Amino acid sequence: MRSVLQGSLLALMASVSYGAGLVIVRLALRDGRDPVVGSAISMLTAAILLTLVVRRQVFALNGQEKRALPYLAASGVCSALAVIFMYAALRLIPAVVV
Repeated sequence: MRSVLQGSLLALMASVSYGAGLVIVRLALRDGRDPVVGSAISMLTAAILLTLVVRRQVFALNGQEKRALPYLAASGVCSALAVIFMYAALRLIPAVVV
């Protein structure tokens, strides 16, 4: 039961963080700034934070985990494209719609 509660709390924190991020991006892009630059700054900041959090685990990958790297890299490309498209949309329409 405790893990369900913890998982639910983490899911709630993720959704609140994601929603807040959309509002913040909308505020940053309201003056017509380039969404690609905005997404680059956002993703670079996220990459630095994630690197600090998981740096030891990344260097300790075993063979099976290393085989997953191309798939994880492809997922990263898809995520980057999604962020670029989302920022472009947020520049044009309200965050509530996106």
